[in-house]
Amino acid sequence: MPGYTQVGSFVNGSAPALQASFFNGLESWIQQTEGDTGSVTVAGTTSGNATLYQFFQGSLKGFFLYFANYRNSTATEQYLTLPVAFTTYAIWIAGGGIPQTHIATGTTNINSKIEDWSSFPSGSGAGAINANLNQMNGFAAGDITQGFDHIGLGVSQGQAYTAGVLVVGL
Repeated sequence: MPGYTQVGSFVNGSAPALQASFFNGLESWIQQTEGDTGSVTVAGTTSGNATLYQFFQGSLKGFFLYFANYRNSTATEQYLTLPVAFTTYAIWIAGGGIPQTHIATGTTNINSKIEDWSSFPSGSGAGAINANLNQMNGFAAGDITQGFDHIGLGVSQGQAYTAGVLVVGL
């Protein structure tokens, strides 16, 4: 979605009058945040589906990826294309058991750019991290240290997954 150009400021009884550019931009944003635009879905090869809802698509980006009984029992990874690519950095939190979820450029996974936080900070130091990972895992949180434009949904899964991961970044 192209960036929004501010039309106001609005003052009662003064210009600018009602303008299509203002209302079209507002309507586009509402559709995006409701999931009418900015969402992509793939059916699992074995069961369920995975849907990515990209609710922020400007300089700040954000998406929620929901696995609904998703299972891919094949050795071929399925990918979701982000409506708008992340460019530099993001944080993530998995709110349940998710499959090993990858970041990618096209359909090439980006390795060693995901960290998960293995403990909270204590005292004046930072918490421990598991650095240089290749995937986001369930029941975890961390950061992503490189831009990406696709999400890989894992391979050879022995079970179906119903859970989600939230990603926010630049």
